[in-house]
Amino acid sequence: MPLPVQTKTLSGIVFAKYTPANINIIESLSLPQVFTDVIKPVSLAAGKISVTEDGYDVYGVGTQFKTDFNYGDYIYYYNTQTLSPILLGQVNSVLTNTQITLENPSAVTITNGYAGSANTVLSTNDDILMQVPVVFNSPTQACLPNWNQWRNPNTITSFNNSATNKIERISAVDDPTLIISTPENIPYTIDALTDAWSSYRATGGVPAYFATPSELPKYVYALLKIYGNASTNLAPNSLFKIFASASFTNNCVLVNLGVGGADLYAAGYNNVDR
Repeated sequence: MPLPVQTKTLSGIVFAKYTPANINIIESLSLPQVFTDVIKPVSLAAGKISVTEDGYDVYGVGTQFKTDFNYGDYIYYYNTQTLSPILLGQVNSVLTNTQITLENPSAVTITNGYAGSANTVLSTNDDILMQVPVVFNSPTQACLPNWNQWRNPNTITSFNNSATNKIERISAVDDPTLIISTPENIPYTIDALTDAWSSYRATGGVPAYFATPSELPKYVYALLKIYGNASTNLAPNSLFKIFASASFTNNCVLVNLGVGGADLYAAGYNNVDR
């Protein structure tokens, strides 16, 4: 099973699995909208770890394993040159605050290395939800992401623009501990989710949205759908990295009350009336 790793934390942007429970959260329009199955970045664990090649036991100094890890979590060590997290293995048991056993033997020897943890795994069939907080210029004007700037060539049906957002396979296939020198780009489509806006559409005349300030969305959502061909699908038991630009405020569409559906469509909101 591949493990997505987001090494750069983005302010306010959340990634999660595309699940029925999360879709219900979006469509309910309730706040706060807290996803389940969130895809989290690798977080730094306390202390330092040591393990020997082919060994099952990870020992710590100054560690808090019982706080930082649970059964089934993934434990990482950090490359001392690049400071990138590299998968060490999966936790079988947390014996004490200074000793963990792994599901499989370690492929490397580490002495007093920094450790990190993560616990979200994608299957080869999983797609990804993205939640972006809306930036408000005033109570009646919001800045919504221009999704077409994330597509190449700037059209609703095209794939992601890897210059601004991408998913990369960074390990060898079926070996998440072996980091490859040239990551594989995994193409995906971006589907802006606007189903919940249907109740905010004005009736009659030219389609328009958001009659009152309370109807302006606090978040916008997109489905990142992995291109389902055998050569580019998520490889099992491999390590992936999610990257997304945080420059939405510099690359957005300004929306006022009563914005036309055609204007939203031009910014990549493909499920609006226009």
